Amino acid sequence: EIERSNHVHACAVTPDGNKVAVADANKKVAVYSVTLTSKSQIIEYDVTPYVFEFGISLSFAHSGRWLAMGGDMRKACVWDQHRRDQNPLRVFGRGGHINALDFSPSDKWLAIGSGGDNLLTLVDTATWDIMHEELQPSDVHDVSFSYDELAISLSSMQGAMQVMNRASLETTHEIPGKGRLLGRWTPDGTLVVMTSDKIDTHDYKTRRDMLLPETDAPNRLLKAPLALSVHGKTCAYAARDKVVTMAIGFQKEPSINKVDAGKNVVGLAFAPDNTKLAVLTDSELRVFKNDQNNKWPKLSSRALGGVSSELRWSKSAKLVAVYGRPSIYIVRANDCVVVAEKQHDNEIVVDLARISPEFAGHAFGSTDKLKAAVTPILVALGAKRVQEAMLSPDGNLIAAGGNGVLSLVDRKTMESTLELATKGWVMGLAWAPDSKTLAIGAHDKTVQVVHVASGIVIAHLGERQYWPTALAFSADCGVVIDSGSFSNKPKICVSSCDGSTVPLIEPLDAGALLRMQAPTGLAKRSAFTEERVAIVAEMVELFPRMALNPLDPADKELQPLGQGAARLTEVLATRTERPMLEALFDKVPALALLPSKNISTPTFDLALKLRDVRTLRV
Repeated sequence: EIERSNHVHACAVTPDGNKVAVADANKKVAVYSVTLTSKSQIIEYDVTPYVFEFGISLSFAHSGRWLAMGGDMRKACVWDQHRRDQNPLRVFGRGGHINALDFSPSDKWLAIGSGGDNLLTLVDTATWDIMHEELQPSDVHDVSFSYDELAISLSSMQGAMQVMNRASLETTHEIPGKGRLLGRWTPDGTLVVMTSDKIDTHDYKTRRDMLLPETDAPNRLLKAPLALSVHGKTCAYAARDKVVTMAIGFQKEPSINKVDAGKNVVGLAFAPDNTKLAVLTDSELRVFKNDQNNKWPKLSSRALGGVSSELRWSKSAKLVAVYGRPSIYIVRANDCVVVAEKQHDNEIVVDLARISPEFAGHAFGSTDKLKAAVTPILVALGAKRVQEAMLSPDGNLIAAGGNGVLSLVDRKTMESTLELATKGWVMGLAWAPDSKTLAIGAHDKTVQVVHVASGIVIAHLGERQYWPTALAFSADCGVVIDSGSFSNKPKICVSSCDGSTVPLIEPLDAGALLRMQAPTGLAKRSAFTEERVAIVAEMVELFPRMALNPLDPADKELQPLGQGAARLTEVLATRTERPMLEALFDKVPALALLPSKNISTPTFDLALKLRDVRTLRV
């Protein structure tokens, strides 16, 4: 209990609960260090120059470094808690009382809500410059950032709660209400709104892992091609003689534009740098340029005879490879000049590096011939026929799906390297550009993403209303788009598959990986082979959150410390030989920076504490 000699008008607590700040009517702001049993005052700021009577609002940065105060003299002050200086780091003058303050979860932004001038102000904490100002209908009483920092909730004297796009400060949703409304966000994207007599929750993302929930795709053709830009910011799909581009963001409706693509679009692909979009019809290649406003004017075009649906961008985004009959064309994107051409004589697989070194590690495959080649393998596994077959971009594996089974076949040996059970028919497949993950659309209307080296399902992207028959990855491999038809209406959905863009419904967990790597049981030490360490390292490099997220606390076999918060490295430290863990650190050095209480885990902070020179060398 903290007692002041005059009325307390505002208080704030650091996220770790170790500090409390209070503003009182003596024109003072005091900061206390608190524990369960004691309290002690750290510093007391005299805010007389910045208030008429008292501070109205207080907010700590999430890191605890900064403390912001808003007062009744139209000023907001920020102090650096590391410096213990009475003088504010920065003072912001506004046109009315500073009623609300909030730091974003990353501490990159400070939001200031004021009355009188009715302004929402966003400050960049790197420079302490005002970056945005937005006029509101009346006095701003409350502001709060969502955890992903894509949205801000704001309430005003009129009683309505607004949800705004943080980047544009445009209102995307409005919640009616009376009196003063308070809004706070949960990590899963739910907004909790408190009124004078009740608390309501509002879910602004149907699923947390979806960038674009199930959405109508007008005039889209079944099985027509799809494409995604880097990070899934823009998607494209074929719709009769047009290609529709959609800029995706936290807003009511995605920004939609249509480009004239010609008839019978059979292939789409965004350039790796998101500067161009290649559109392939059965007779022509067209390249469109990104003007940053989702307009996509045409850059170049070229007639090509007898093409199929395969096209591929080079890493430099300067060349496009087109799989045609009877030739493969390498086309310069800026002017659509064919710089190389080679007949492929109906080969099953063609290595593109033989045509242009720009496409090293890329290959094209004949779908019909691939299906014929893998049919005996899938039939032997119990399938009636091959429903879907697709060559990996690097040409090393063939993904083949039938009824109840999916097989990954080594293209050189034509032997199955992995079999996965599926619920019903495999309806659609898509390889990630790096050939390390595979998206599967199944007959039970679910979409899953599989890590092909281990066979572990790393993302369950939910159940659709439709059969996901067409799928595609973004160029950075972190986002998946899928589509199908429901009630004769085409639908599309865009989801994060690795948690890098938006949080996943089911966070990536290393439990399945640990079980796969320890076939003799997790309770025993098992000698990890070099191959197994390589698989663990690849998983961690692709999906860092797998090593960061704690394991299931209910699974006692995965909690060697008995503390319910073990992570990948701590289990490996107790269940494997130390050289194996060091080999993993050698491949993924960042793992050594994870803090650990387990003394057998050779982490950097413990090595410093123990003066463990050997581990510091590692």
